[in-house]
Amino acid sequence: LRERADIPEGPFAPGAAAGPKEFTVTLKKSGGKVLGMDMEHTGKDRLNVKGIKPGGLVEEFNKANASQAIMPKDQIVKVNGVAGENSAKKMLEELKSKETLLLTITRA
Repeated sequence: LRERADIPEGPFAPGAAAGPKEFTVTLKKSGGKVLGMDMEHTGKDRLNVKGIKPGGLVEEFNKANASQAIMPKDQIVKVNGVAGENSAKKMLEELKSKETLLLTITRA
């Protein structure tokens, strides 16, 4: 129970556990909305967020969910259950082809 409304909740709130943070977000593409996120896969099992584009679904999500905003340098480690060794290309395919996206993201 929070006593002060000005203290944010979520994995990045003051007093949250130290170390890499992991959180899950759900995004729904509809009405032709683009994801609006630049990514690269430097490893075989994750996608690195390089930037957020104005007007996209991710920017919209970030405005509505400040405590779980997706940011540059975040790493996407799972998309709709796709994860593990050699999964980066499959995760990109999920991001492009599916309307509902369940993302697991880590932040150092």
